[in-house]
Amino acid sequence: MTSELDLESLERSLRRPRTLFSSLMSILTGAATIAAMLPLFSVLYMLTVRGIATLSLATLTKLPPAAMEVGGGFGNAIAGTLVIVAIATMLSVPLGILGAIFVSEFGPDTRTASAVRFAAKVLTGLPSILAGVFAFAVVVETTGRFSAPAGGVALALLMLPIVLLTADEAIKGVPARMREAAIGMGATPTQVVTKVVVPTAAPAMLTGVM
Repeated sequence: MTSELDLESLERSLRRPRTLFSSLMSILTGAATIAAMLPLFSVLYMLTVRGIATLSLATLTKLPPAAMEVGGGFGNAIAGTLVIVAIATMLSVPLGILGAIFVSEFGPDTRTASAVRFAAKVLTGLPSILAGVFAFAVVVETTGRFSAPAGGVALALLMLPIVLLTADEAIKGVPARMREAAIGMGATPTQVVTKVVVPTAAPAMLTGVM
């Protein structure tokens, strides 16, 4: 009898003002969400329908057309993006991983390691426009022309702190007993890093690179 009364007391009547208000707000929230998403989906639908009709291999490989001409493609944009990403990766990944190895394994408690970590954390909040200005001043002004290396340097400046901090955390996640076991077997500090620490932390490092 008591349990039935408890269950009845927990039931909410649909006629209560609070329940009606909650239901009304849920309906209004859903309607507002649909109203906000409808323009986005309409634009995506239009782009998909019209874009698929004109998408072809030539669109991905040809150069943009001249002024007042139709046709062409954006092959130069794809090639330029690949080149810039490749340059940035070649610059940032080795420096980031080597820096993470240094601050985690060879000088974790030194002032240099603290300064490197602090600089990396500051650079993670660097606006991309400042990275572009730096690349312009260092590369474009030096060479006298715009080029893929300039874009690669700017992108590398944005990638480097992320790679370094992610690799640093990945190396910290390697269990200490693995290092101790390697040292106990006679491995040198360099061998511990190259044979134990880096292979173990490689999957997490790859996450930072990607």
